[in-house]
Amino acid sequence: MKYSLFFTVVLGFLIFPVSALAQETDAEQAEIIPIITSEDFVQLNKSVLFDAGESILLSEPAPAAQYRWSFSDSSVQKTGKELIRSFEKKGRHEVTLTVTQGDQQVRANKIVFAYDRKALLVTDKDKESGLDLIVEQAADNGVFLHVIAVQEEETGFLTEESLVKLISEENEFIDSADGLLFYMKSSTGLQAFSRYWRSLEGEERKSALAQRFYAHITDENMDISAQIALQSFNVIHPAYILLTRREALNPIFESNAFSDVTTELSNRAIEFRIIDERSDKSDVFVLSHLVTNFVSRGVPSNTIYLILAFPFIAFIIAFARQVFGLSAFGVFTPAMIAVSFLTLGINFGMATLILVVVAAWLLRWALNKINLLFIPRAALVLSSVALSFLAVIWFLLNYESSIAISLAIFPMLVMSTVTEKFLSAQSEEGLKSALLGVLRTILVSAAAYYFVVWPAFVDLLTAAPELVLIPLLLIVVLGKFTGLRLGEYFRFRHLFREGQEE
Repeated sequence: MKYSLFFTVVLGFLIFPVSALAQETDAEQAEIIPIITSEDFVQLNKSVLFDAGESILLSEPAPAAQYRWSFSDSSVQKTGKELIRSFEKKGRHEVTLTVTQGDQQVRANKIVFAYDRKALLVTDKDKESGLDLIVEQAADNGVFLHVIAVQEEETGFLTEESLVKLISEENEFIDSADGLLFYMKSSTGLQAFSRYWRSLEGEERKSALAQRFYAHITDENMDISAQIALQSFNVIHPAYILLTRREALNPIFESNAFSDVTTELSNRAIEFRIIDERSDKSDVFVLSHLVTNFVSRGVPSNTIYLILAFPFIAFIIAFARQVFGLSAFGVFTPAMIAVSFLTLGINFGMATLILVVVAAWLLRWALNKINLLFIPRAALVLSSVALSFLAVIWFLLNYESSIAISLAIFPMLVMSTVTEKFLSAQSEEGLKSALLGVLRTILVSAAAYYFVVWPAFVDLLTAAPELVLIPLLLIVVLGKFTGLRLGEYFRFRHLFREGQEE
């Protein structure tokens, strides 16, 4: 009797949820929910399928459902579970599905955008504000505008890497786009697309993309921007690249075709330039042609910029030593640290450098008890510091940093060479002097870093690589300088005062 009662109770608990679930399902199916399945964006005069098959209907034995379709661009209503039709007018169209089953009748609405042109706009987060209105205006003119907005990283080096990845994810849209527009604070967008184009497989696909409309919108100096756009032109070889201002965005979309844009800009007196074969530089600018050749053969433009910027970094370090008297750990070490900041970003690079110095100091303190010779001890410390970067890699992986490990590992290892300079200074002059040397090295490296990431300078050097000759000449001039440094004037200021009093 007890067992019978027990099984009855258990069976009741098992059956009750099932019954409740069945009642809940019946309750859900007691109301019609029309669902329209179709593309959200359709090309003009292209057939598109509208399907009501996923609509939720009343459960049997309810009568068969009836479907009625209506469209905002037509007064004619259609019936059927599926419907194929096209749009002859560009813009937004409201689609209404009415499902009737028994005595219930429910409607569902959906907006479908019919376009005659597709365009991709590559921009950054700083420029993205206010672009919502541009997207709306483009839609009003039948242009399906898709925006790729990248977060500006600490350096253009990292931004370009991120942007190449984002552009690669839009392969399908790019292949069908009629126009490609670039509007960023720097020239990174156009350069990143050139890298993307260069990485494509198949000459037929590259040739098809070269037939698209290209526009580079800039707020910077037109002459400098024209030279940068020329490099991308020589890589992609489109008919031309339109270089213009932000106020040209509306006329670009309002024109009947992208080929009519220049006429529209001329009528509105908006500044623009056509970058084509006639814009090419004279053969006198050998370095510019060499850089363009490198880019067209697949060398990343940010890599070339690192090489071109290095003489400026070296000059700043030499200038700080010869004029201000800031003695860092030589020239090579702060120069390599500045380059590491370029590839890692100043924040992550600074954290890595501090990690190197702290790890070197702790390891040297721990190894003092073993009484190793200086060179073996320095080698052991350097190796240990390098292995400590495994923790940095773990951090990058777990916190989804935008810094690619393949880009970060070499600068981190280069930065670890500071340990030898630090240990040598500590052995010869003491810990305080070594730490001051590290501080001066960081100061000089940071100054060089901030100069070479200055957007105006980046664009100028990219547009005119021949400027790299200037720091070389200035370094020669510095080599002839034999006067007192500014730091020495400050250090011996009391002697100068005594001399003036006498």
